[in-house]
Amino acid sequence: MMLRVCGAALLVSLLAALLSELGFRQKRLFTLLSLVVILSLFADGISRAVSVVTSLGEYASIGDASRCALKAVGAGYLFGFTSDACEELGERGVASLVNIGARVEIFLISLPYLEEVIKLGVELLK
Repeated sequence: MMLRVCGAALLVSLLAALLSELGFRQKRLFTLLSLVVILSLFADGISRAVSVVTSLGEYASIGDASRCALKAVGAGYLFGFTSDACEELGERGVASLVNIGARVEIFLISLPYLEEVIKLGVELLK
């Protein structure tokens, strides 16, 4: 998979440079759409990783916590890619809002576990 991703990235970079030299005005849009295609090359690997982590979490009787961790990591990557894409398109304000949204979303994902930890701490102090 590494060679496919690297090869596709180099090909996209060369095509973007060539299109730019030929006066193509939508180079950023072409690059962004190409990045989506390149990211799709990771779909099988990501699916396998999620499956392994989920099954290990179930085996260790921490299925809920492993799903929460996967959600947080997935949200971080998704928001990061989205923010980078917005910034690449020249929309820094939108990219900043996406970053803020990511922080809020990850906090909300982990909030039930924070609540449980605080309740457990209070019970231990009683």
